[in-house]
Amino acid sequence: MYYEDIEEKELALEQFLTQSGYSQLLSSTTCNNDNYHDWMTEKFISNPKYAEHLTYVCPSGNRVRSKSEQLIDIVLSQHNIPYRYECELVIGNVTFYPDFTILHPITKQLFYWEHFGKMDDYNYSKNALAKIKTFQEHGLIAGKNLILTFESSEHPFTYKDAEAALVQMHI
Repeated sequence: MYYEDIEEKELALEQFLTQSGYSQLLSSTTCNNDNYHDWMTEKFISNPKYAEHLTYVCPSGNRVRSKSEQLIDIVLSQHNIPYRYECELVIGNVTFYPDFTILHPITKQLFYWEHFGKMDDYNYSKNALAKIKTFQEHGLIAGKNLILTFESSEHPFTYKDAEAALVQMHI
């Protein structure tokens, strides 16, 4: 299906989400279980670099680095999806801090969500692709246990993009 513009695509996605029942499915996966609360409140190692860049305050109380991460935080919070922001992940001999580490509320499987916000910057996109390659080499596969979202100055990330990413992963 081809859409003329972004608004038409977003309207179609909104209609699909409403008609297909995904919204009800997402809202029914509440995490009232104490185990999820314990996981979310348990201490973890977070990214120690550039704390001064944590300037976007989310309704959840978290501080994040960008408007897009703020949107992701809001979507995860609204759907009661347990997550950690920039939780340490060691892969081989490299330490990463994925934007969001998500505990699936039903399967308890861990998912990682990386948002790449400056894809029109050559060096940034080159580093992003190298990071994705490392993830893949260590079993983090987009569409399986890794959510990847992107934006550029011409194609900013939206709330609906964040919702669509959750739906795509059946979280």
